[in-house]
Amino acid sequence: GSEVALLIVRKPQPEVAEWVRRLRADDESLTNIIVESELAPKLRCEDAQALAEALKVNRTLRMLHLDKCTGIGNDGCVALADALKVNSTLGWLGLGRCTGIGNAGCVALADALKVNSTLERLDLYGCTGIGNAGCVALADALKVNSTLGYVRLDGCTGIGNNGCVALAD
Repeated sequence: GSEVALLIVRKPQPEVAEWVRRLRADDESLTNIIVESELAPKLRCEDAQALAEALKVNRTLRMLHLDKCTGIGNDGCVALADALKVNSTLGWLGLGRCTGIGNAGCVALADALKVNSTLERLDLYGCTGIGNAGCVALADALKVNSTLGYVRLDGCTGIGNNGCVALAD
């Protein structure tokens, strides 16, 4: 038998497509993106990836809040982490209650934090998929990152004693 491969390419949500357009244009009036609660459940990995690609070239955005965007998952988080490696303006990344983010996404963020020098606040509260491995990676990154002053991890129920001990060191 012959096999047929089907590739489904989803376009970003209309609001995300507009943000991406404005981010790529360095629209100075777009300094904060806060996803409203009715849009949050609709956002998917593809949306986070589109935002991440735009963040790589953007020089105006200061705050990106994707709280409750449960559909972005680890792959979307990895894309955002890659953007943090080169973005030099974002100061606040809110990923609270993005329950699809687990250790893989958290480890990618930790790797990015080792080279990022602008992020001051990272919200990961309620990301129940993050466990000890992600937390230990974050703790290691905090040893070399001097700008991140606030990390919120409350409600990350997967983090146990090993993760807490690593953060305390």
